[in-house]
Amino acid sequence: MCGAKSKSLIFIGLLFNCLETVFSANTGFSLSIYDVTSRSIYLRWPKFSGASSYRVTATAVNTVGHPLLAHFSDVTLKGTLTSLIPNTVYAIQAEAIDKNGIILAQTQIMQSTAPDIPVIDQAYSKLSNSITVEWRAVPGATSYLLTAQDGDSFTETVVANSPGTVTGLKPATLYRITIRSINSGGKSQPSPFRKAKTGGLSNSYFIFCNVVII
Repeated sequence: MCGAKSKSLIFIGLLFNCLETVFSANTGFSLSIYDVTSRSIYLRWPKFSGASSYRVTATAVNTVGHPLLAHFSDVTLKGTLTSLIPNTVYAIQAEAIDKNGIILAQTQIMQSTAPDIPVIDQAYSKLSNSITVEWRAVPGATSYLLTAQDGDSFTETVVANSPGTVTGLKPATLYRITIRSINSGGKSQPSPFRKAKTGGLSNSYFIFCNVVII
């Protein structure tokens, strides 16, 4: 008799949890990503009526490790998950919680971190308008973003692999060169910079036309 009652209570508890999940899925509570780096994911969510706090949990998919848990107050509608693993897919769950600790709504999304930060081996120039960069390949990277900066101005080029070349630069100019790795999740932080100077005009090729006047 007691065994049957216990089973009934367990069934009711499971049913209640299922109903709670269905209810949460239809509350309009959502989670969005507005930036991603190698080790961070930046999130935002809408204010939920009755919530006194929000809880966000990130669990790496197919990777051994502990879930990352973060708590936010009712006036905080965005947050950052840090210390993540590069090039890793995370299941991210957000919960709106009332003052009694009851979950009012929850939502979940999947998001990958960007690949790890590349390291530049060398940067050099053979022409007056370009700089060539060599680096070590990064696991999971599908492309790389090269940036050449001169003061406040900069030139960017996306390349598939090393070596890569930034073109359209000014002659005889010293540039700060950085590189980022890219995947479907986002871009890594910039690498430590290397300095490289473009060649002078003497390194360029010129075509001279001889005009004969009769």
